[in-house]
Amino acid sequence: MLHASACLLFVVPLHSIAQNLAPNGSFEIPNDCPSTYGFEGLSSPEAWSAWRSSPDYFHGCASNVQVGDPLLGVPSNGVAFQAAEDGEAYTGLVVYSQFDEYREYIGARLSESLVAGRRYDVKFWINLALGGQFDVTTAGANNTGVLFTNRTVEEFTLPGPLAFLDYAHLVQEEVLLDTLDRRMVSGSFLADSAYQYIVIGNFFSNELTDHTPVGASFQEVAYVLIDNVSVIDDLSAGMRSADHEQPRLYYDATQQLYLIDWPGLLSYRVDLVDMCGRLVGSGTSDQEKFKIDTASWPPGQYCARIASESVVHTVKFVKQ
Repeated sequence: MLHASACLLFVVPLHSIAQNLAPNGSFEIPNDCPSTYGFEGLSSPEAWSAWRSSPDYFHGCASNVQVGDPLLGVPSNGVAFQAAEDGEAYTGLVVYSQFDEYREYIGARLSESLVAGRRYDVKFWINLALGGQFDVTTAGANNTGVLFTNRTVEEFTLPGPLAFLDYAHLVQEEVLLDTLDRRMVSGSFLADSAYQYIVIGNFFSNELTDHTPVGASFQEVAYVLIDNVSVIDDLSAGMRSADHEQPRLYYDATQQLYLIDWPGLLSYRVDLVDMCGRLVGSGTSDQEKFKIDTASWPPGQYCARIASESVVHTVKFVKQ
């Protein structure tokens, strides 16, 4: 084991502005003003593409018949009369179909790969599409969500029936019936891999998807509008200088434990990862000293990310 004086290699306070890793997350930047359904050609938001079937792109510019198709405009279009939650654009996709389990998905490459062992805040806005020139939606459903993956779009769209994962990193759990106001779906998760892509849709089979009809029809179909997607590193969100002392890490030879001491703070979160980014431990302190039992860890360098509500510190240390 290291001596106490050698355990603390460095402490780096982070004061960065939170960055949205979902590129063009509010879909404001078009490849071109949409003029056709289904993400065909350039009728799609920059950085995003159809990951299966034919989702749709709606933008205020399309309301001008000279540059786009008014059926793809905002707020009035072929599937809804709905303002954007942010700006003047959103995407639309089928998330439930009663008889054939048809699904539509959108996806993008993240601006930076996720870091295994790091926590991320994820959110998007959603509402049921109604009030357009066509009656597309006949039901509300749950399970629209976000999946992070390292599969490429080519691997995701392989020919044949869709293989449902029955899993997503973030899921809208309640049946969506609101057609007037958007609903925010949000949550946080600890990345277990260096994911490169984000995909949005319903990754659950019909058997595991709750649904409610909203009108008479021979088939229930749920078509939703998605806007303002964000993926934020939880440990860099809203960081600012702290008035209290910085945390300290040292080795307690008596107890044979590493201890994190943050004077003046009784509650803070600690995530512990190895140098490959794999999570090896985590927890929340309810006292000034947080104990790290490294008895079962192999020798090597490790990193402790220590975060309060307003600031995060990173401490590297070595177990010999």
